[in-house]
Amino acid sequence: MTDVEKALRGDHEASKRVTEDGILLPCPFCGCKDIKEGSCYWQVWYFCGECMCESSAKDGEYNARLAWNTRAAVREENERPV
Repeated sequence: MTDVEKALRGDHEASKRVTEDGILLPCPFCGCKDIKEGSCYWQVWYFCGECMCESSAKDGEYNARLAWNTRAAVREENERPV
């Protein structure tokens, strides 16, 4: 499994590696790959060009990319909820 696939399943360490490689994951809601950057002074955020889903604004581009790339963990079928 690639780091992108792991990040999409909620592996936060893989999300960090993907972010360090400069990759932006597709939109977590619609799957669109047209991800745009917004900024105001030192605050940066990313948003989907299709459904307009957006990340929270962060200090600096790296932190904003990491916020966009970090996903909730996907629970396996055989896992029981906590």
